[in-house]
Amino acid sequence: MAGSSPDVILTPVTTNGVVKWDMQIVGGAKGGYGNYPVLQIPKGHADAHMVFQIQNPPGSTWKFAHDSGALWVSTGPNDPVKASTDWQVPVASIHTTTPQPPTPGSADTVLQFTDHNHGNPMALHYTLNFVDASNNRSSTLDPIMQNGGCCKIANEGILPSSTSTFIVELAIAFVVGVVITLIAQRLFRRA
Repeated sequence: MAGSSPDVILTPVTTNGVVKWDMQIVGGAKGGYGNYPVLQIPKGHADAHMVFQIQNPPGSTWKFAHDSGALWVSTGPNDPVKASTDWQVPVASIHTTTPQPPTPGSADTVLQFTDHNHGNPMALHYTLNFVDASNNRSSTLDPIMQNGGCCKIANEGILPSSTSTFIVELAIAFVVGVVITLIAQRLFRRA
C-alpha cells in the first residue's frame, strides 16, 4: 500500500440520475453502495501512504473535492458529515492530484494521504467527497478503514495502560530522582 500506484479504484455508477460509487481494493475485495469493502491496514504498518483513484467511464467528469475537502476522517462511531481532523490522518497529508500520464478530464482524480496507524487497533470512519467538472457534488462514499495499530502499544508494556498509571509512575520516578540527588549531594559534601 505505498507509492503512486492506486490502492483503491473508485468508479461512479449513475442510476436514474443519481451517482453512487463502486469501490475496488486493488488485488482484493470489491463492493458498491451499502456494501463497501473494509480497507485493512495491518498491524505494524506505520504511516501507510494511501492512494485512491477515480476511473471515470466515458463522458463522466467526477473528481475529488480539492485536497482536505476530499477526505473527512473520524475515529468516532459514525461517518463524518463535515470537515474533520483526526490525528491518524493529518490534514496536511491529504492531497488531490492528476494521474501520470494525464488524460482529458483526469485532474484531481487521485487522492493521496497518510494513515499513521499508530497505537491500538481501531476503525476509522471516513467520507470521500466528489464534484464534477461544474463543481456539482455527488453522493459521498463512506467506507471504513480498519487500522491494525503499530508498534508497541499500551498493553504490550512500552506505555502505561492508563493516565492514572502514568501519573503514579511519573510521581515514583520523581521521588526516586529527588532521593538520588540528595544522596549524591551528601556524598559529595563529605568528599
